[in-house]
Parts: sequence; C-alpha cells; structure tokens
Amino acid sequence: MTITAFNNLIHNQGVNPDHALAQGQGNSVVAREPLDPPSAWTRFKAALSNVPLLGQMGSLRQARAECDAYPVRLQQYEASNRQILAGFLNDVKHAYGENIGNMVARDIDVADGKPLTARTVSTAMQSIERQQASNRAMNNVHIMRFLENGVTGARARGETDMMGLFLERNLPLKDQSTWQAAMGDGGASRFLSQLVMKGCAELPDHSQGALGNAQIAQVANQALDLYQELLSAPGMTPGKLDELLDRAIGHGRTAATMIDLAREFVVTEHAATLLDRSNPESMLRQIAADTAREMGMDALPDGALKSISRNMVEGLSYQVKGMPEKFGCAPDANSILRALEPRLEEQVRQAVGEHFQALKMIDESTTLGDAGKAQLREIAQTRRLDPVQVRAYEDAAAVMGGALASIADGLRTGRPGAGLDGLERALQSFENGLTAMKQHGHAMGEDVSLSGGDFTTILMDQMAALAVHGLSPEQATDMLEDLRGEAGQQFGQAMRASPEMRTAAQYPLVYMPLVEALAQRAGHSVEQSRDISKDIMAGDAPLADMPPDLTRAVLPGPGSDSLDNRGVVTGARIGSLVARDFRPDHLIDEQRDELVQWTLRDGVGTQPWMSKTMEVDLGRATFVVDGHTLSKPGEGANAMQQFRAHFPQGEQGDAMALAVSRCMSQVSMNAFTTSCQGAAFGDAIPLFARGKNMFEATSNPDGSWTVRGTHTGRLIAVEHTPGEPVSEVDYDNVMMNELTFTIRPPGNSGEPPTTHLTGSHVVFSS
Repeated sequence: MTITAFNNLIHNQGVNPDHALAQGQGNSVVAREPLDPPSAWTRFKAALSNVPLLGQMGSLRQARAECDAYPVRLQQYEASNRQILAGFLNDVKHAYGENIGNMVARDIDVADGKPLTARTVSTAMQSIERQQASNRAMNNVHIMRFLENGVTGARARGETDMMGLFLERNLPLKDQSTWQAAMGDGGASRFLSQLVMKGCAELPDHSQGALGNAQIAQVANQALDLYQELLSAPGMTPGKLDELLDRAIGHGRTAATMIDLAREFVVTEHAATLLDRSNPESMLRQIAADTAREMGMDALPDGALKSISRNMVEGLSYQVKGMPEKFGCAPDANSILRALEPRLEEQVRQAVGEHFQALKMIDESTTLGDAGKAQLREIAQTRRLDPVQVRAYEDAAAVMGGALASIADGLRTGRPGAGLDGLERALQSFENGLTAMKQHGHAMGEDVSLSGGDFTTILMDQMAALAVHGLSPEQATDMLEDLRGEAGQQFGQAMRASPEMRTAAQYPLVYMPLVEALAQRAGHSVEQSRDISKDIMAGDAPLADMPPDLTRAVLPGPGSDSLDNRGVVTGARIGSLVARDFRPDHLIDEQRDELVQWTLRDGVGTQPWMSKTMEVDLGRATFVVDGHTLSKPGEGANAMQQFRAHFPQGEQGDAMALAVSRCMSQVSMNAFTTSCQGAAFGDAIPLFARGKNMFEATSNPDGSWTVRGTHTGRLIAVEHTPGEPVSEVDYDNVMMNELTFTIRPPGNSGEPPTTHLTGSHVVFSS
C-alpha cells in the first residue's frame, strides 16, 4: 500500500465515504460495506432452531449458521481493519514525516478499534495538507528572516544568517547595511535569494516540520559557492554576472534548474566572447584571418562569420549540462571552460577551413552550371558551408532534375505513373543529404544553422532552384506546359488521393517546390509560380478515374504495412464488404498454372506475331513497350508495327512477340479479376464500372521480357439477392488487380518461348 493508493480511492466518486477500507490485490486499497451483526429477527430464528422439529426448517438452520459465523467473520474483519490502519499510518509517516504521522495517529485514535473508512482517510489527508501549509509558512518566515537580516539584525546564539555568511567569505560590503545592497540589489541578489528559497523548499523538513538554522545555512552556503564560482570565470565581472543570473530566475524552476541555467549562461557568455565576429582579436576572427591567408582566399564575409558565431554559441547552450560527463571534468564553470576552449578552437578551425574548401569546390565543380555556382556562392555569403553540403546540393539537384524530367516525359508519353518513382528518389536524396549535412555539422559543433522546419523548407527550395538551372527558359516553358495539362492535373490529384502518407503528404513537399522553380525559370514571378504549383495540386478526382499505372503508383505496393492480408487498405470503407477469409495470394497460387494455360490458348491475329485479343484490345487499353506508348487506332501510326519493331527480325522474333502479346491482353486479366471479385465478395455479386486496363512490356538484358498488366475499376453496387434491389456504393473506391508475366526465349531452336506467371497484386481502397 502507498499514500497514492489511498488518495486514488478517496477521490473515486463511486466510493461511499462510510465504507471501511481493506487491502485489495497487490498494493491497491478497496472499500467495502461495514460488517453488521445479525439482526434481532435473525437471532430469534436462530434460537428457534434449537426447538425439536422446528430445527429442521431451512430458514431457521440458515439463521443459525449466520449467527454462528458472525464471530469468525468479525474477528477477520477486525484483523483486516488493524492491518489497513497500521499500513495507512506507516505510509503517512514515510511520506510526510514523523511529526505529521504522530499527529494523524492521535487524531484517528488507534486504540478505539473503529474501522478505517474513506471519510476518515479523507479527513486525515485534509489535516495533513493544512499542517504542511502551516509548516511551509512558518519555515518561509524563518528563511526570509535569514535572508533579510542586515548588519545589525538579531541572531540567536550559535546561529547565523546570509549577512553572516557574506562577511565570513570577505565579500565586499561597500559600506552597505545589507548584502543585497552590497551586490547592487540586482539579478545576482535576487537569484541567490530565490535559489535559497527554492533549495530550502525542496528539503523534506520544509513541509514536515521546522527547518533548523544549520539547514538553511547549508543551502545558503551552496548558493554563495555557486556565485563565487561563476564570478571567477574568465572575463566575468559582477555587472555581467548580475545580468546573466537575472535571466536564470524563474518561479517555476527548481533549484537544480536554476544552477544549470546559471552555469550554462556563464559558459556560453565566454564562448560568445571567443566567437565575437565584431572583435578582430577574438578567436573566431583570428582563425578566419589566418586560414584565409594560408589558403590564399578572400576574407570570410560577415554573414558567414555571423552564422558560425551565433549558431555555435546556440549549439553549445544545449550541451553545457552534459559537458562534465562528455569532457570528463568537474561540473563547475571554470572546469568546463578549461575543457571546452581547446575543443572549441578545433571546431572553429574546421568550420572556417571547410567553408573555404566549399568555396573552392563550387568553383571547380563540373556538374554545377554558372547559374548554380552563383546560387551556392550567394548562399555562402549568408551562412556556413562545407564540402558535405556542396555534395548534397549537387546530388539532390541532379536527382530532382531527373525526377522532373521523368514526370514530364511520363505525362507526355501517356505513362504518368512513371514519375512517382522519380519523386521517391528525389525525396530520398533530399533526406539523405540533409541527414549527412546535419551529422557533419554536429561533429564540428555547428548544426543549428541546418535545423528547424524553416531551414528544411528553404533547403528544398534552394535544391529545386538548383535542379532547373540547367534548363533554358524555352525548355522550362515546354516542360511546364506538360505539368499544367490534364494529365499533369491528374498526377497531382492522384498524389493527394493516395492512402500512403508518404505519397500524399511528403511527395508534394518535393513536387511543388520543383514546379515553382520551373515556373520561375520559365519567366513567371514568384507569386505566379506559387499559384501555378497550387493549381497543379488542386481539385479532387477519384483514383478509379486515373490511368491504371498512376493508380498503381499511388496505392500501397506488395508487402506494405498499409494493407491487410486481403489487400484492403487500412481504414478503407470498402473493407467491410470484402470477405474476411479472402486471401489473394492463396488465390493466385491455386490458379497460377490455369491462368498461364488460359493465356497461351489465345489465338493468333491477322499477323503471326500478335495475339488475336491484343489486336482487338489496341483500341480499348493502353500498351507500353520499353517505355514507348503504342498509338491508338486513328492516331496515324500503326500500333501493330510499333509493337513488332521492338523484337528481332525472323521467326524467333515473331515467336517472342506473339508470346509477349498473349500476356498483354484481357484474357488472363479478365479471368483473374473475375476470380478475385467472386472470392472477395462471396455470395454477393459485385457490380463494377469504369474499368481500365494497361499493359507494360519491358525487355531484359538476358533476352527475356517482363509483362505487367494492371486493371482498375470502381465498385458501384452489390447485389446480395438475385432479383432484389442492389445496394449502391456511394463513396469513391478503387479495386486494382495486377499480374506479372516473365517470357523467356526458347533454349533450343524450334521450341516456343516459355511463359511464367511471376507476380500478382490486389488492392481495395476507398
């Protein structure tokens, strides 16, 4: 049992205050109804049970048993009362001290044998609070008298006060009558007074009884020790320390916090002096001048010096408390400063030297154009740079530029989903670069300039601008038109509609700055560019209306934590309609061979190298071969010839083309989709609309081909009973089915290519 357990019980609104307390399981305390003796009627019936014949009656026998059991129950009840009462009194003494514990014992009257009730505990706790408040008030008067006594103040024999301690240390009184006045009645005296008050208030006796003069004097001596320690720091003056200690005062702060802050302020004040960019004699200015001379470089601009100085000092302020352990030194300010100064000098030399190295790296870069170099030189005028940062800028800019180009190319060629992979690479490059920059900056004691949400946004904008510097205004204009078209709008809307948080929330953080930078490169103003990026991401469109490859790109992939075993996205409403035992991976295992055989039975079309179904599907599905989208009928080019051109001439090329075309058709996709729908919805009949198919064939270096087919559709209704009205599905949703085939050339001449179903994926999202 603990006082906390008793407090929790009495503050429980459902506890009857007159119920007796008992020990529950573990250290818990429970309330139970008082044990009352048998009533007079029960005792009368018990007496009748002794009468012959009547004693056989059940109610009389029950009354007799109740009366006989009462003494035993009473004995157990009283033992429990004694145990809980003793536990409560012990807990009170342990938590509040001997004096308060004895007071509570007297008030409760242990000898009267009454059970301990919730009301008794509540009354005792109120008495404790009143006594604690009284003790605190009395002790605060003693502490204030200790602090406020002047030179002529009254002191009891053998006692001292703050003035006495002040004089014992030979601190200058300056013809003043109080130690506060001798200190100037400023921040230092207020700090010491509050530190003594806080330190005494944290002593157990402050609330449990009377503080002795020796206890107060011990706390006061510790406060004066701290003051003299801080005053002896290099370059410290009483006036400067007065200002620093004034900042360490805080009503909500503990004594330990005040001490830590005081040391922190003194240490960082000295560090700020060493890193004073306005003082030509400071450590920072001397190192900067020496390094520039050694490397044959111009002097560091004031913006870079300011960045190093301000951010190193701020970074140090977060580390002062842990420096004794880190440096293996004593915790006083002077020991910390002696250990810090050589380390700080080494870090400053590294920061300054690497800034100059970064400038040389920019000038010698073969990947940065003139505009990119000018941009990084401008950044170097305002904050610290180093080679790690320059590499991060170069790498991220290259990846971001590639992502922008892949998005525009995908939109232009009818493969909008191809750009999402580029955004993932761009985001990873940015994250990796930022992490490397911070880790390297931390090693030299200056990563503050690289921290915070504002810097992350600024860095993304800078890298985006760097990514488009290589484009001419005309190229930027053409690319921007691709992004602003209908396909570009769908690209932005699909990102926002993705159930994947990284795609929906983080990809736009890369994409929108890239669009803004591209628009500015095309000649638009900053405001216009910002509006363009917002417009591209505006609007809402269901995923079922998107091109299949774009829908697939923004939905969770195989193995994603966002999918359950049924392929249902976490939290999707459509999941309530999908059977709990539906397992698409089991379904594909059962039907793999059958689907392959079904695919290979597709007949030959008008040409020996294209299946009959693919030839029919050319006008109603999207086909992509090695990144090139086949033309639709009526668009001028011959889609069949476009397809055949990707394979070698001759019979072997015809055979591979035919095998690939058989996998690029609705034959297997329709069979798989129908099976999935039947298994997923059980006895119900799902009604789908807006069905779309896309088939992508990719040649591999070993001569094999990979074909991926994607089908998307929207569930619009479910028919539970034939002939009865269907249940409409009135919310946006999409079902995606995906099959992947691998087609390998024959091992021997004259043999047909081999076809294997190597992958599948099913997703339900809403």
